Amino acid sequence: YRPHWMSAVSFITALINSLTMPMHGLIQAKVQFVLFAAYYGAEDFKELRGTWLTAWAVMTLVVSICSGTERSFLGYQGEALTSGVRKLLMRGVMYKQLSWFDQEHRAPGAITNVMSQDIQLLNGLTTETIIVMIEAVMSISVGVAIAFIYCWPQALVILACSPFLAAGMAIMSRL
Repeated sequence: YRPHWMSAVSFITALINSLTMPMHGLIQAKVQFVLFAAYYGAEDFKELRGTWLTAWAVMTLVVSICSGTERSFLGYQGEALTSGVRKLLMRGVMYKQLSWFDQEHRAPGAITNVMSQDIQLLNGLTTETIIVMIEAVMSISVGVAIAFIYCWPQALVILACSPFLAAGMAIMSRL
C-alpha cells in the first residue's frame, strides 16, 4: 500500500481499536460494581462513579477517532490499490495484438467485467480482512491478559473451553 505512513497509522489505530472490547468489558464491570456499592451505601460512590464514567467517555472518544482514521486511511489506500491495478491491467491490454482478443475469455466484455468487479473484490479483501484479523487477534490477546490479571483460575477455564467455542462458531457459520 502507498503511502506507507498511512499503513503505519492504520495499523496503530487497529491496535488501539482492538483494545476497546476488553477495556469496555473491564470498565463496564467496574461501573456495575460501583453501582452495586451505591446500593449498600458506599461513601466513595460519587468519586468512583465519576472516575469510571470518565474512563468510559474517554474510551468512547478514542474509539471514534481511531475508527474514523483507520477506515478513512484504509479506504483511501484500497482505492489507490484498485486504481493502480486497473491502470496496470489497462496498460497491459492496450499493447496486445488484435488476435489476443479473439478468444472468448478475452473478449472486451470479459475484460471490462474483470476491471469493474474482480478488481473491486481485491479492495475489500485486502483492507477489511487485514484489519478485522488484527483487531480480533489483539482483542483476544488483551482479553486473556486482563483475565489472567484479575482471576487466573477462571482464565484457565475459559482457555480450556475456547476450542469448543471456536468449533461451535465454525459450525454455526456454515449453517
